[in-house]
Amino acid sequence: MRLSSNEWKKARHFNDKFWLYVVTEAATDAPQLHRIQDPAAHFRMGEDIFATGFILPEEKWREKTRSR
Repeated sequence: MRLSSNEWKKARHFNDKFWLYVVTEAATDAPQLHRIQDPAAHFRMGEDIFATGFILPEEKWREKTRSR
């Protein structure tokens, strides 16, 4: 998953009021919604090679998710 630098700044600014929503299996009959509250408190972002945003590996965000 990739967050823009602005999204990451907002996550850091709003802390526990910021929610990240991730949809997996979107093209199937059983899409999954994953909610992560305050991602800035849970993750250390690494800049990607283009410096356009931040990379959040799936195995890391799945540890913090609240799936529906």
